[in-house]
Amino acid sequence: MPLTKKQTEQALKNSIKDGAAFSAMDGMTSTYTTPFALALGANNAEVGILNSIPNFFATILQIFAGKYIEKRGRKKVAVNLSIIQRFTWLFIAIIPLIFFEQRLWLFILLVTISYALLSFASTAWSAWIGNIVPEKIRGSFFGKRNTIQSALSFFTTLLGGWILGLTNNLIGFSLVFFIAFVFGLIAYSYLIKIPEVSIEGKHNKNALNVLGFVKKFKKYRNFYPFTIHMSLMSFAVNIASPFFTVYMLNVLKVGYEWYAIVIAVEVLMRIFMQTYWGRISDKYGDRAVLIICNILIVFYPFCWFFVTNPFQIIFISIFSGIGWAGFDLASFNYLLDVTPPDERPSYISRYKIFTGMALFLGALAGGFLAQYSSNLIFLWFRGLQIVFLASFILRGLFSIYGISGIQEVRVKSEVLPVKDVFLKAFTTYPTRGISNELVYIHDQIGTWRNNVRRKIKNNLKEIV
Repeated sequence: MPLTKKQTEQALKNSIKDGAAFSAMDGMTSTYTTPFALALGANNAEVGILNSIPNFFATILQIFAGKYIEKRGRKKVAVNLSIIQRFTWLFIAIIPLIFFEQRLWLFILLVTISYALLSFASTAWSAWIGNIVPEKIRGSFFGKRNTIQSALSFFTTLLGGWILGLTNNLIGFSLVFFIAFVFGLIAYSYLIKIPEVSIEGKHNKNALNVLGFVKKFKKYRNFYPFTIHMSLMSFAVNIASPFFTVYMLNVLKVGYEWYAIVIAVEVLMRIFMQTYWGRISDKYGDRAVLIICNILIVFYPFCWFFVTNPFQIIFISIFSGIGWAGFDLASFNYLLDVTPPDERPSYISRYKIFTGMALFLGALAGGFLAQYSSNLIFLWFRGLQIVFLASFILRGLFSIYGISGIQEVRVKSEVLPVKDVFLKAFTTYPTRGISNELVYIHDQIGTWRNNVRRKIKNNLKEIV
């Protein structure tokens, strides 16, 4: 039975609270996963393994996710696996307190379990929440939700960096991961309050229903070009993604405090941009936002060729935050757009199989390339810069190949060329927004000035 308007509103509020608390947890877990591995003595190859093996097992589980979720129920699977995933970080928090040679591999094992559980649970969650959020407000809702999530992640990222800088030892990581565990429990308390939604019009498995199959294929045929593009981009991105942290901490010798500030600046830009991209997505479509932000993401590794100090990294973080805010939002919304509601878990699990395998192969390839090129010079690039160069080239090539196959499916009323949306996104709307803000500030100052004059005039009358 569908939810009433009041139930839907309450469900969306609980979803925002759950997302906020989970992001607070994520700001103190995923942000400090690679730094903890480095503190345990991991080399470049082991960092690559840390960022590849978890994705591999998470991908393998996706083979069974669709049918299992439909059989057990979307909410039940999301809730049960989420609570188990939280407790893996409690066990990880204990690792700094124990002493044996294989602590790094125990950490990789627990991170693998955590990623696998989270990936499985998020498939169920995506299918679950996708049927609760009304389609017409999908962009603005997830923009708002992601903004609040980013705000919490911003503060906990800074908190984690402050704790690690203050303690300057492995015990600091133990404290950071324990606090993350507590935030995870808070998120769970809101997650269980979101109701399950029954799906009307279950998929008819009758093989004779050819007309229904053809209609569904025409409506959701954009799923496969999108999945291929996202898989290729995931491979290209993950070749370099784990090693920006290594470059900051090991090559540039950035301390934990500066590392936290750099990550927090990127999160802060996501806060400012999420709602903005959400409005543009609702007006002009997810495809336009996806393409614009895809271009920004392509040039991110290129920026690292010129970095020499933490101040420069902050500007790169601003650039990254703008790009990834729109890319993550548009790609998630587009995934919901191109998956049929009654078969969404199966479609999302297929999507995660392809992208997860790409993430696994990308991080693995990046790890071995980083290890091989550690003392290598190619043209004027050396060490990890060679990894960044490979990622930059592949991002560009895959974007040219894959982006043309993606078509807009949600917005029909005002589909503009991408270049026009780009101009509106980076010139017209920002200028209009600044202008509106200046007018608002001017009006507020004028109102305040008039009130002060009125009070002075009244006081003078009383004195006279």
